[in-house]
Amino acid sequence: IANHPMFNGAAIGRAAEIDFRKFAASVDDLDGGVVLSVGSAIMGPQVFEKAMSCVNHLRLQNGRKVVRDHSMFVVDLQDGGGWDWAQGEPPSTNPAYYLRFCKSYARMGGEMRYLQCDNIVFTQHLRQALNSVE
Repeated sequence: IANHPMFNGAAIGRAAEIDFRKFAASVDDLDGGVVLSVGSAIMGPQVFEKAMSCVNHLRLQNGRKVVRDHSMFVVDLQDGGGWDWAQGEPPSTNPAYYLRFCKSYARMGGEMRYLQCDNIVFTQHLRQALNSVE
């Protein structure tokens, strides 16, 4: 995209700021809510971690409590090492130790659960399940 003759870095930056502010506003409303991350092992957790950090800092500055009572469900193809993230971070001898995205989500408070699954299959089954709900 940066090689296109109509590329405008300032416009991209403004759009990114608008996107991040909207995303952070949704994170600010996350108390008691649910996050579903499907197949986003790099950018998703990093952006979410930054938004959560910003929101929590602003909340604390305004005398509010940090985001709490939320659940995060992470779906990805990688082997999760069979680790129960409710026990905290795994030791470095466990393959799950190297799942940076799981560490990021697990460190953000709330409850984090990991499901190793094909992302397309998961999304198709989720869609079918949601369509069957009246």
